[in-house]
Amino acid sequence: MYGRMDANDSGTLIAAALTGIGAVCVPALLAQPYTERGSLVPVLKEFMPHDIWLYAAYTQRRHNSAAMRALLKLLETRMRGGELDHPI
Repeated sequence: MYGRMDANDSGTLIAAALTGIGAVCVPALLAQPYTERGSLVPVLKEFMPHDIWLYAAYTQRRHNSAAMRALLKLLETRMRGGELDHPI
């Protein structure tokens, strides 16, 4: 019988995979140290989601600061895969 485990912490899922419990879906960046040393092996790459959801929660004010607008612009540009006029 096959089961499914859900967790909101990638560390928990990675720990489960390291014990041999099965395949997990975690961000590649978090799994990278384990894949580099061979503790984990990437599988089913073609089925990995490509969408990234990011929410920025902030208080709406009449005049948000320039720093807030710049941060939101940076996030939007980077998440769309674009480049900024002036790299950081």
